[in-house]
This record gives sequence, structure tokens and C-alpha cells, in this order.
Amino acid sequence: MKVGIFSDTHLGFSAGGKRSGDALMQAKQALQILVNERVDCIIMAGDFFDDGIPTQESWHDAFELLEIANSAAKSGVSVSLEKKESKSAFDFSGIPIIAIHGTHEHLSKSRKNALDVLQKAGSLLHVHAAKSVVEKVGDKVAVFGIGGVPEKYARDALNAWKPIPEKNALNVLVLHQSFTDFLPFDDEMTATLALEDLPKGFDLVINGHLHWSLQKQLGTTIFLLPGSTITTQIKSSECLKPKGVFILDSKTMDLEFKEIPEQRKAFHAKLKFEDARPQKVLADVEQEIEGFLKQNTGKLEPLIRVKCIGSLEKGFAQSDVNFSGIEKKFSEKALLSLDKNFDSADFKKTISELRALQLEKKSVSAMGLDMLEKKLLETSFGNAFDVKRIFELLSEGKTEDVEQILKAARKN
Repeated sequence: MKVGIFSDTHLGFSAGGKRSGDALMQAKQALQILVNERVDCIIMAGDFFDDGIPTQESWHDAFELLEIANSAAKSGVSVSLEKKESKSAFDFSGIPIIAIHGTHEHLSKSRKNALDVLQKAGSLLHVHAAKSVVEKVGDKVAVFGIGGVPEKYARDALNAWKPIPEKNALNVLVLHQSFTDFLPFDDEMTATLALEDLPKGFDLVINGHLHWSLQKQLGTTIFLLPGSTITTQIKSSECLKPKGVFILDSKTMDLEFKEIPEQRKAFHAKLKFEDARPQKVLADVEQEIEGFLKQNTGKLEPLIRVKCIGSLEKGFAQSDVNFSGIEKKFSEKALLSLDKNFDSADFKKTISELRALQLEKKSVSAMGLDMLEKKLLETSFGNAFDVKRIFELLSEGKTEDVEQILKAARKN
């Protein structure tokens, strides 16, 4: 069998904004690719909608999109859904779509999920904590799906479900969660699942939610991030590869990537400055944008994000860096996202001194609170926070916590 794979269409994204039509436009191309490739079934890995309760316009987009697969020629497969003790057969008018809900569509157990409605309409099969078996002339693919849940419950939910792979079948597990392996820090509100937590015995694990594409071999299991069909946040990881869909050959386990032909290109840059003048910052940002525009080969205005960090020359504040002129100049050439996060010279001096004090922990203890208070009063912060708390954190070597407190005081 040929299995089509895509994820995170986010229908309804940017409603009323400059990109209000992008989600449907790119999702339709994605689904049309799979239909043209004559796939036998399609797996959708969550966040079909951008909102848990879609608008009338989003529902209209959904049915317009799904009509592409529903009106296609039948692929000749049989599809069943097994959940707990029940088993039901489903008959699709075209190519069957097996989907899970994402974190955007997650609702409480007492409420009907948007994908439950689409299943009731016969447009797709919503597989949550359940298994769907697709068969065609002796070829069997078992699709196990669990929809997106709040991250702090993800590992417990997967462990409680305990999916058992089907014998004599190609076993696919579909999830929609974050993984600690792809994050720079540990936070149970951001992710509790790790790749090592994945159950054994599956040939392919598909995970939505993360919008960049990635293919990774985990022993005998292929781990796949299909990525989103639309860029919702311009992150560096998303700008490395174009958006598209995957096609799996169930016999050879080959995964083929097909790029969406018409899509907005995304570009991302982080510019670092040291004691810079605002004119220098603006000139460099403009130069970076010009370079990205030259690289843009698509017909649509590209998405460009430039983030400026570092420090400004003494006497200048972050407010002196005004991007309005640049935004006006390129308003018809690109969709810009320009960010700035500069430390002042005084702030840099404060951080440097505090780090030096931490390295001389014994001296800090000897100087005591009075000496530390005197040091802080010499900065622009004055007595904006609890000096005793700063002293305790420095004594424990927690300079990062001190920096966070200073940054918060600076914002206020």
C-alpha cells in the first residue's frame, strides 16, 4: 500500500489577517499531491483546525479541503476502527483519511471534538486511544492514534493506553506532542515525553505538533515529523526545509517527500550587536532583508523574521531602534517580523559585576549585605528589589536566577 502523511494544516489561522487564505491554499495542495499519487489511505497527525471551536468559515474550509480526498476514486481498501471492546467497519466515498486531533482541538471529555463532527459527516476517521486497520489484498496497516493532550499528562496518557502492535501488519503510531529531545530545557508544561518513552514494536511513529520535518531511525523504528503544511511561527528550524507531504511504501518502508509547489518561503536571522548605534542596527537589518528577498524564488511575498540582540552604545535605549521605516519600505515585498532585545551598557556592567562577585563567593560572604547593596545602588536599578534575596542566590551560585530578577526589574 501507499500511505499519504501530512499534519498541522491549522485551518482558520490568521483569520482576517494578511495570511488568512494561506492555510487552506497550502493544505489543498498537500492533499491534491496525495490524491494525484494514488495513495491508498491518508494519515493526518493533528491540528487540522487552528481553534478548538472552529468558526463557520473554518468549517467551510474543512469541507472544501476534504472534498479533494472524498471525491477521489476509491482506493479499494477496507477500514475498521477498534476501540476498547468495540469494532466497526467504515466505508469511505473516496480515499480514507485517518486522523487524530491536535492540541489546538483538544477539548474536555464531556465535549464533542471537531474531528468527531467530521467523522460523523463521513469525511474522515477520528482515531483517539484507538486502532484503525487498513487492508488491501493481503496487505495490512494498523494505525494506532492518540490525540494531543496537555503536555504534563502526555507520558502518563501513553503509558495508560499501552498500545500493542498488530501481528502480521505494518504498525504505525500517531501522536501529537512535544518531545524533550527537541527542547533546550526541561519543563513538564512544555514536554514530558522523550523518544525513549515510545512503546516498542512499531515500524513507524508519526508525530505532529512540531512544525519542522525530520526523519530519525530509532532502532527498527522510523520516527517521522512530517511538519506543518503552513508556517505559523517563523522559527529557524522551520526555515531550513520547505513544507510538504510524505508518502510511505508499506512494503519497502521507503518515505518519499513531496514539496507543496506554491507556498510562502520563510527566512529567519538573528543579528548580534555589541555597543552598537541604532543607525548600525537598522542598516544591518535592512541589508539582511534585501539578501532574503534575493533568495526568494516563490511568487508569494516571503515571511522574514529578524531578531536583534546584544547591546547598544551607552546613551541609547532600545526605543531608539525604530523599525517603522523598514516596515514601510518593504510592506509590499515581504511579511516582516522584526524583534529587538537589547541590554543597556549599565545592565551589562551590572551582570558582569555580579558574575565576578559569584566567582569570588568567599569575598561576597565577607562583604555581606551592606557591600552588595552598595554595589547595586551604583547601578541604574537602585533598590528596585530584595537585596537579601540577590545575596542568597549569589551565595548559592545561581547567577542565572539573579539575571532573571534583574531583567524583570529592568522591564518594570
